Amino acid sequence: MTFEIDHVVFAASDLEGACEEFETRTGVRPHPGGPHVGMGTRNALASLGTGTYLELIAPDPDTAGPENLGGALARLDATILFAWALRSKDLPGLAADLGRLGLETTRIRAVSRETPDGERLSWDLMGLSGVGGAWPFFIDWRDAPHPSLGAPAAGERLRLEVSLPVDDVARIPFANVSGLALTAGPPSMTAVFDTKAGEFRQFAEDPTGFFR
Repeated sequence: MTFEIDHVVFAASDLEGACEEFETRTGVRPHPGGPHVGMGTRNALASLGTGTYLELIAPDPDTAGPENLGGALARLDATILFAWALRSKDLPGLAADLGRLGLETTRIRAVSRETPDGERLSWDLMGLSGVGGAWPFFIDWRDAPHPSLGAPAAGERLRLEVSLPVDDVARIPFANVSGLALTAGPPSMTAVFDTKAGEFRQFAEDPTGFFR
């Protein structure tokens, strides 16, 4: 089964502020992506090379509330490294492989957002139940154009240094993904990529993720 790092997610309580902070660190301002249906969030995107991008996610002022993710992100007091995604074309097969390792996957669900140009993008998403953001979630873009293609180029050569609480990382199906350095230990993640302003590096101890 083939995997590729799809994107890395940073979360903040205010999207404009997070975009300004990112521009200060990299020299590039992420472009608005649009609101997420049912999540109470909206995002902005920057490309890290063809097929890989960075997502800043924050509350959508129009839909965030105590019952959705947008309401939870509104309580953040800093921009944090939040989650990361692997791309796969066989989410059902992946769910079976992970199940054999004792990992419980969420149901595969269709997700969508509307771009500022009015285009609706739809994709399939699957996570791991009850774990934090050091574990990846999984995405299949189906026929949708990949977000890295239309986002401003902020960097390249994304590397993820990820520690997971497992006995043997070699048994994990995605252990040998290009750009991923996987070790056994307390959950943590570091995202590193090259920008015109120099190396960007951010660490998160036990990142929250979407499915905890």
